[in-house]
Amino acid sequence: MSTKKESKYNYRITTSDNIIWFNGLSRCYFKVAHKLSDRIQNLLRDNKISSLKKNSPNFYNQLVKSGFIVDDKFDEFSIIKSRYNDAVNERNYFLIILPTVNCNYKCWYCYQQHLPSHMSTETMEKIKKHISYVIKNFQITSLHIEWFGGEPFMYYNDVIKPLSQFAQILCRENNIQFRNTATTNGYYINSTIQKSMKSIEISQLQLTLDGLQDVHDQVKYAGENRSAFSISLSNMEQYLTLNETFRLYLRLNYTRENLSKEIVSQVNNFISVKNRSRVDVFFRKVWQESVDRGRVSLITEISQLFRDSGYQTPVMNDLNLDFKTCYADKRFFNTINWNGDVLKCTADEKTLYTNNPPGKLKADGQIEWQQGFLEDYYKIRFECDNCMECKHLPICMGRCPKSSEYLDGKRYCKMSLGDFSIEDSILQYISEVERYNI
Repeated sequence: MSTKKESKYNYRITTSDNIIWFNGLSRCYFKVAHKLSDRIQNLLRDNKISSLKKNSPNFYNQLVKSGFIVDDKFDEFSIIKSRYNDAVNERNYFLIILPTVNCNYKCWYCYQQHLPSHMSTETMEKIKKHISYVIKNFQITSLHIEWFGGEPFMYYNDVIKPLSQFAQILCRENNIQFRNTATTNGYYINSTIQKSMKSIEISQLQLTLDGLQDVHDQVKYAGENRSAFSISLSNMEQYLTLNETFRLYLRLNYTRENLSKEIVSQVNNFISVKNRSRVDVFFRKVWQESVDRGRVSLITEISQLFRDSGYQTPVMNDLNLDFKTCYADKRFFNTINWNGDVLKCTADEKTLYTNNPPGKLKADGQIEWQQGFLEDYYKIRFECDNCMECKHLPICMGRCPKSSEYLDGKRYCKMSLGDFSIEDSILQYISEVERYNI
């Protein structure tokens, strides 16, 4: 008979009402009174698991089933690695396309250079060949195109519409699910474009607000006596009304100065009650900002106000719950720049603006990668002592593929770089599970 041990990935989080036990690998949790939690903890730590099994067999079996107790020789790391491999090898092709890296705004925090640029007909033909090649040769189950920039809607009629129509028809002919989304500042999405957007199945947009209306309008200057805040949200309200399957992801970029509860009423002025259930509001710290966990309570309060007004508020945390470091980990993921360069990450300015990109799109639609690039990129970053020994691994999955193992000359854990602590993130996750019965 095999002996048992406590899982390496158990958390015990103290709240005013109880102790929450959470397992990072299984995502299971339970709540118990403080004194009972102490008794359970002592049994697991003092190697008295057999006593727990004898005296509370039903509870013991539930702990085993939920991953809190595992066989003594069970290799939990191998499960993480297996789930990682499953996740990165899924045949759902995610393709980001940049019609331009230019933009009509010049946000102070943006890492992009906004060079004058416009995807050519020649590059568009290569992209068509590429989509056809992937569908024919790799048995993908779906195609998800995400339009990015710059501001992609600067060239909606020239690039987005014709390429979307091509992909839409090809996917339909091959019985492949097609998804069409974009990240935009919303300026160009007028009523004429909106009707066309619906026909090419643009079902989701991500729009960023940079604080209250006056602050946002300073960051995104639309011209004298014009409000970027008003233009963008008015356009989103129109498209929400026109397309009942459309979903808006409203990203609130925050700094130490721009967090305010008033943002809720300002957004309410533009988004009607009937459309709010299809708007997901979430918060992201501007990357230049230092970590300040004192902001968590205010963010949580603002999020609740949005929820009370009828919006959806996805879980606010820094957990990776899909066993990938990020979406760019996927084998079936690529980014095609306006000039036919191929890269992985849109946030990596080193590969976004270079004469020597990781890959180039060939005339036949195949990608010619630099020698050794893919082998290096797909190395498993969490196969290092720091990550393999860390209890946070299954909710972190290691550092970004493009980043160094060191920050300011020291090894670091990315879980320390966000405003939400690991415990806060887990509590937020559990709150969402209970709210939406996930």
